[in-house]
Amino acid sequence: MLLKNEPVYIEGCTAYRQDEIKALLARAIDALGFEEHIRGKRVVVKPNLVRKMDPERGGTTHPVMLEALCRLLFERGACSVLIAESPGGVYNPTALGSVYGGCGIAAAAKSAGAELNYDCSYDTLSYPAGKKVRSFPIITPILQADTIIDLCKLKSHGMLTMSAGAKNLFGTVAGVLKFEMHARFPDSTDFSEMLADLNGALYGQKPILCICDGIVGMEGNGPTGGIPRRMGVVLVSENTFNLDLAIHRMLGLKSTPALLRRGMERGWCPEDGRELCYPFKRPEDFAVKDFLLPDSEKKSTLQKVLTVKGGALARFFEPRPLIAKDCRGCLECVRSCPQKTILVRTDKKGRKRARIDPKKCIKCYCCQELCPFEQVKIVKNPFIALANRI
Repeated sequence: MLLKNEPVYIEGCTAYRQDEIKALLARAIDALGFEEHIRGKRVVVKPNLVRKMDPERGGTTHPVMLEALCRLLFERGACSVLIAESPGGVYNPTALGSVYGGCGIAAAAKSAGAELNYDCSYDTLSYPAGKKVRSFPIITPILQADTIIDLCKLKSHGMLTMSAGAKNLFGTVAGVLKFEMHARFPDSTDFSEMLADLNGALYGQKPILCICDGIVGMEGNGPTGGIPRRMGVVLVSENTFNLDLAIHRMLGLKSTPALLRRGMERGWCPEDGRELCYPFKRPEDFAVKDFLLPDSEKKSTLQKVLTVKGGALARFFEPRPLIAKDCRGCLECVRSCPQKTILVRTDKKGRKRARIDPKKCIKCYCCQELCPFEQVKIVKNPFIALANRI
């Protein structure tokens, strides 16, 4: 269950050195009393592998962090450790193998003696208490686990401001069915409500420990198109929302992200990070100055006025994704668009190019998140750009 009084363990860590990370995680597990959920259990580690990319970019789970965790889980008596993720895009063994290998996870898992999941089946997880969704298509290894480790990454996020513990569990939804969720809930508030339902559904089934890698995270146009930011911290909690609230306080964000607000409204975490229990260090000990938000969050004075009380024109003036002219034509954005709003055109040289229909775009930023060549940019509405110049 998501308990409001769950503590958040925070400790500094400046580099990806396996022995240091393993010792840190051991101290966190001891401080939180989580070993009873590891010994003799089938543990599934759910990393953040949104797409194939170099782990040094700060957008995916670092293999050293994963290997250190897996070794520790075996030392603490886990009967099995399985790495399971449903990345963005196609969900099949070939795609999984490419992501595991490209993110350095395959080698790390092998070295630690952990298994990689290639079972792409899923089943329905019911959640009658859901406000937006009352059942989810969850990948089989998650449903079969005794214990789940939510191994997330500290990142900015174009749609949700930030991505950490609660958002990372979206990767338990099977394959392209995640795109259907985006299509059903194009508004960030409704999408966050759905994610809150998902967290509630998973926590109602089994114990979950959330570990956030903030040694090197990502700022700017995350979750994949931003820039690495060294923050030198690891956070651990049995409550994803409490962990996210501690991060919110650490980053000094002026407004509360929609997903975190949903957790507060449901009574799963306090409204003020100062009310949380910290058995070791506190968020302010690792304060991040001038954390770069996504371009989608940079609103002008005119936009803020239009947004007051849900102004009808607010969404029209929001920043939107735009595919660069030198698009390489891989068409990954076409396959990942939940609204099927990206068109394909062939230029005079016979090369395929993608283009977004702005009238149908719901601004979920899936195209930006999954473009392997980072050719999707976030641009301001031309009227807003003109107003800023004036």
